[in-house]
Amino acid sequence: MQEPANWNPALLSTMTSHTSCQRPGSETNHLVIPAVEHDAPGFPCKWQDCRSTTCFRREVDLMRHVKSVHVAPKAYCCLEPNCGKAFGRKDHLQNHKRNRHPDNH
Repeated sequence: MQEPANWNPALLSTMTSHTSCQRPGSETNHLVIPAVEHDAPGFPCKWQDCRSTTCFRREVDLMRHVKSVHVAPKAYCCLEPNCGKAFGRKDHLQNHKRNRHPDNH
């Protein structure tokens, strides 16, 4: 599946990949967001006006949050007649279709 039209891969350009991490479980390359100290317990969302209080444990979780909440919050639309619901994540659309439109799924 293609990325949503308004997803900007340039957002990832502020991140760096490295292998010198001394944290447990960090034997492989991973992305580090510069605004977050490496010894911090997690990765908070620093998007302007974000109301999330979640401190994400992994960078990939933060990036999923940024993409599905801030960049493309309505990328996946329900095409059922008279529904009009839209979701930031494909799995949320699939759950919606399974629960709200089971006869058409």
